[in-house]
Amino acid sequence: MTLPYSVTGPRPRSRTRPRRGIASLVATWRSAPSKPGGGEGKSRYLIAALPDAALIFDRSLQISFANAAAEALFGYGSGEMVGLRVGALMAPAKRESYETEIRAAFAAWKGVEGVRGLERVARRKDGGEFPVEVNANPCETAEGPMVVSIVRDISRRWAKDRALRRSRENLARA
Repeated sequence: MTLPYSVTGPRPRSRTRPRRGIASLVATWRSAPSKPGGGEGKSRYLIAALPDAALIFDRSLQISFANAAAEALFGYGSGEMVGLRVGALMAPAKRESYETEIRAAFAAWKGVEGVRGLERVARRKDGGEFPVEVNANPCETAEGPMVVSIVRDISRRWAKDRALRRSRENLARA
């Protein structure tokens, strides 16, 4: 049997297949109406469509936008996170240090890249705590400087790390 494409090379994509993942998001973003004078409307539209939890907050650390994935991750209903302080989403024991850390990062972000891979303990609306990885980038908007933050639940990673440590300890004892 002869295939119409190389087995070792990439298979050609059908033009009729629906787009998925990032390609779908980019296509949606490009087709979204933009406000006169900028693409901020498009940017929020794209952030809203992300599969990861996304938050936008200002210098006062108040959340001005949370996508549906963020609301689901933290257990809030639609629109309930807007107006909350970012620290309210962190474990109480580290809340103040986390907010101080964000303020310091805000002050240093003039021309500096954002924060990548911070591991913290977050808190759901019901009080349950879970480990997260936080990535944040500053951006200038018509409303002033803001931070776009992507938050991922890393509970599975932490569980796997604990299991691996236990296995190594058991192996070392044997």
